[in-house]
Amino acid sequence: MTAKVIRVLLVEDNPSDAIFIAELLEANDFSHWHISHVNRLGLALDQLSHSSFDVALLDLSLPDSSELNVIVQLNNAIPELPLIVLTGLDNEAVGIEALRQGAQDYLVKGQFDRNLLIKSIRYAIERARSQRTMRQQAAAIAASSDGIAILDQHYDYLYANQSYAELFGYEAVSQLLGKPWTLTQFSPHIKPLAQEIKAVLNKGKWSGEVSGLRADGAILALELSITMFDHGSIICLARDIRDRKQAQAEVQNALEKERQLNHLKSSFMATVSHEFRAPMAGIRVAVRLLEDRDDTLAPAKKEYYLTRIKTSIDEMVQLLDKVLILHQTQAGGLNYNPIKLDLQQLCRELAESIQFNATDNQKIIFQCQGAYSAVEMDGVLLRHIFTNLLSNAIKYSPKGGTILFSLDHKDNTAICQIKDQGIGIAKKDLEHLFEPFYRCSNVGQIPGTGLGLSIVQQCVDLHQGTIVVDSQLGLGTTFTISLPLSPL
Repeated sequence: MTAKVIRVLLVEDNPSDAIFIAELLEANDFSHWHISHVNRLGLALDQLSHSSFDVALLDLSLPDSSELNVIVQLNNAIPELPLIVLTGLDNEAVGIEALRQGAQDYLVKGQFDRNLLIKSIRYAIERARSQRTMRQQAAAIAASSDGIAILDQHYDYLYANQSYAELFGYEAVSQLLGKPWTLTQFSPHIKPLAQEIKAVLNKGKWSGEVSGLRADGAILALELSITMFDHGSIICLARDIRDRKQAQAEVQNALEKERQLNHLKSSFMATVSHEFRAPMAGIRVAVRLLEDRDDTLAPAKKEYYLTRIKTSIDEMVQLLDKVLILHQTQAGGLNYNPIKLDLQQLCRELAESIQFNATDNQKIIFQCQGAYSAVEMDGVLLRHIFTNLLSNAIKYSPKGGTILFSLDHKDNTAICQIKDQGIGIAKKDLEHLFEPFYRCSNVGQIPGTGLGLSIVQQCVDLHQGTIVVDSQLGLGTTFTISLPLSPL
């Protein structure tokens, strides 16, 4: 195997010392040496400007430089070059100071032989290579966008890069050094987290997702990796995963919307199939009778069948309208467009209109406190809200009774209440009440699509209002809607 050539820059102004060192190196049988000898610091700097060397042997007593200053100048010129100082002084303090200034080793002239010289050169080259690697690693750690810290066996901070400090809201790394690791952890999770980490760290490494605590009190979502090394010290790597969590949440939200849409489609098909069957059957029977007995039917009977056809068609149109409205709200197609209107007049007209669909033993009573002639609200959305609630109050009060429709206000908010004496709502149904196509467990044979309250909820939300339900089985239901009288 070919021996590696080691390039040596010998900076020595004493010719006899230079010859002696060159002879020691050339006598070595295990390496090839390329020795460049100069006797001035200026010449050495010139050599280094256009040639590369593995090591420099440096005499501290040069004519153009003062002792330890020669180390500083060479280090400034070539920081990566390993230096071995040659001194004629058997002075340990000078040697130690040379090491502090950046030399890898020092040798006293007249007190070293070939083996010691070669060993010192090899060690200096390896130490310099190791230090270079460590500096590169330290630079990579310092420049890393991930937060990296080192903790002692007591979980106190020994080191942290700037990214780690900034991750937890600290301007300077010094604000963390010497402080406990728990300073940057969300306190309710510290004890179980520390127990879990200690249990696993016996194997050398732990990783997982935790909640970190910033200096300003904000909570962080972190991916944390902890590795044990060097007699209980710990390397801690922290990565901010808030963006990833948000992306995951957005994906989950999109999947949930897709699931809801699929459910909506399935429910729509089932509802259309069920709700259209009855009016279609009525139309079919009425049309057949009109076709078969047109000549023999009395005018009153004929009018009855025609009215039945029209009613069935109206039922189907209303169902399609509700499905369309629901689709618009969920697809963002139904908008909030406030205009100036008379809220009291609108509510009174709706109450009178719905009263036409009521039976003789059902009575809608409208009550109003205050003046509402110049409010700014969305009339279309209001009609959807009150029409559906009043229609439900009529529908689910089969035994009749009073339906109280009241309008009041507090500050800049309209308080609307619709109270019936109907069948009421079971507690188990309340949490699903506003879901599309959901029907309560006690409706029995009362027809309906389960779309009305979902539309109401969407319209109230577009108004930035609230809706509250209070109900007891067999006693009735009260819906309380709070809506801003003007856009927020």
